[in-house]
Amino acid sequence: MPYYWLIVKYTHGQMEVLSRSLASGGAVLPVFSSEEDARAFLPSRGGDDWWVRKTGAGELISVLFGPCRGCKLVALDPPQGIETEAALELVSVGRESFMEPILGRGKSWFEVRGAETSGF
Repeated sequence: MPYYWLIVKYTHGQMEVLSRSLASGGAVLPVFSSEEDARAFLPSRGGDDWWVRKTGAGELISVLFGPCRGCKLVALDPPQGIETEAALELVSVGRESFMEPILGRGKSWFEVRGAETSGF
């Protein structure tokens, strides 16, 4: 089972998941395929309250339907220091496209990405 990593903090006993608002409405949820990628992104967020949290596919779907239901896009492994909305959108996919493989409707973006980088 694949795992994902999110950047979160706890405020008043509730988990807040890092997302970035879009000028066009909605927000972008950064999701990482490795703990190292998430940690590399973390310093650019500032503050000591944010930390990296491992999550499974089911919980990630719950996050997208719950606290992050306003996220129209999912940023896949955004690089550290990416700050502009346009740059974030370049590394993003629609939330439905991201969820389809998790729900068993196709290959995950991370699996496709791995095949592309390995030459298969």
